[in-house]
Amino acid sequence: MKPATLADVAALCGVSAMTVSRVVCGVRNVTPKTKEKVEAAIKKLGYRPNPFSRALASSRGSAADGGQSTWAVVAFLDSDPTGYGKDMFDFLAKEGHAQGYTLKYHVFPKNLDQQRYLSNRLYSQGIRGVILGPSQTEVDFSGLNMSQFAVISIGALHHVPAIDSVSQDYFQSMYLAASKCLESGRRHIGFLIPGQTEVRTHHRWLGAYLAFCLQHKIKPCIREYDEMKPPGKKGVLKWIEKNKIDVFITLYGCMTRNDLLDANLPARAVLLSDLVVPENMPYISIPMELIARETIRLLNQQLILQQYGAPQWSYQISIQGHWNGTL
Repeated sequence: MKPATLADVAALCGVSAMTVSRVVCGVRNVTPKTKEKVEAAIKKLGYRPNPFSRALASSRGSAADGGQSTWAVVAFLDSDPTGYGKDMFDFLAKEGHAQGYTLKYHVFPKNLDQQRYLSNRLYSQGIRGVILGPSQTEVDFSGLNMSQFAVISIGALHHVPAIDSVSQDYFQSMYLAASKCLESGRRHIGFLIPGQTEVRTHHRWLGAYLAFCLQHKIKPCIREYDEMKPPGKKGVLKWIEKNKIDVFITLYGCMTRNDLLDANLPARAVLLSDLVVPENMPYISIPMELIARETIRLLNQQLILQQYGAPQWSYQISIQGHWNGTL
């Protein structure tokens, strides 16, 4: 007969695997009623905790213990040269700290031999959790020995091999922004975006914009630009006037803050990100803190269950954006 697993106990109790793990590891933030129910299920199924999982849990600290215990270490592999990965790392480090993990930053090598070296080094250091940071291109990380690690990626791109990931819901965010533009009475809706950033979304922003235009019989008007050479006010004005645009969906950086806020600008701008938002501008918010929280939560679950290696079926947690401001 197959031994009972932590997941079996969770299913019998009607609670999460994380809750069962907390009871097994003696974590205090479980109600007495839930603890009693879990312990009864453990006894009924004859469940025996995995020694490694218990060792992992006992090695973790919490934010409340002042960092006196030895924390489990998670490796963050950054393959993004734009600096966005480092920003994401800061949020992950903070969330990891709250959950009892410490994150170590590594620049992720593209060379497969260098990946193998890094993989062996991480494993020899006792690291079993890996987060692949956001990237502008699909990443081949087959040099990493996946069978030794629980791995989560951040972002919409599909990597090789495919793994579970957490990202913004880019399609929903764009569709929401375009819908708000239409509700305000504006039908000449433009899309102004750095090409490199649009690729990062796996073309979900572009797909949503085109789908919206098709559904509402709006003529698409798209301009992609190099993020290192933004069009500036002069370039944006020329594009607006040529295409008779009355509102455009974009990111901060297409022109200066003062130009975006210029009351004489013939078209209103809507920002697809809340990283930088000048006052009184409508925008879509998707907090990086929430992406970090879901990433740590998912990785934590895989570590406890020892779910190492590429999954048979990878899935993505997509976090929906919220509309802020008025047009």
